[in-house]
Amino acid sequence: LLGLCMPANALAVARGYVLRAAGGASALQLAPSRWLVLCSFLLGLFVGLGRHGWRPDPDARRPGSRRPGVQRAAEIAGLLAVLGYVVYALSSETQLSVGSRDLIWTAPLVALLVARHREHIRLSFGRDPLELLLRDRLSLGAFMLWIASVLFVVYRRW
Repeated sequence: LLGLCMPANALAVARGYVLRAAGGASALQLAPSRWLVLCSFLLGLFVGLGRHGWRPDPDARRPGSRRPGVQRAAEIAGLLAVLGYVVYALSSETQLSVGSRDLIWTAPLVALLVARHREHIRLSFGRDPLELLLRDRLSLGAFMLWIASVLFVVYRRW
């Protein structure tokens, strides 16, 4: 049913990302921050809209034409996810909990991952996002570097 209604499907995917992030925070016995919820929602919206934007439009006059409005909405959601991460990294709340402003240096990796995923969904529509990440060495390396960078910034002691 959700597959038939693209906006509801995209919102369901975004909600799923938020629930996963909140579950992860709960497993670590942490309260999910508003930044975690916002960035998870925007990233999920990007993935959810991306699933539909490059699918052939059944209402189009030309066979095989795409949905440029949905593509644009997916790109905007991806951009907002990256901007949300940048604002999170620069927020005073984050600086107090991390102890420095250095988390901002991880933002280019987030931007690279979102841009790379955009290309993947454009070229390989219908594939699982995790499968795309694991099959692409650049994305996998950037993701691992992002995790290592965040851990370094959060846990370094000097």
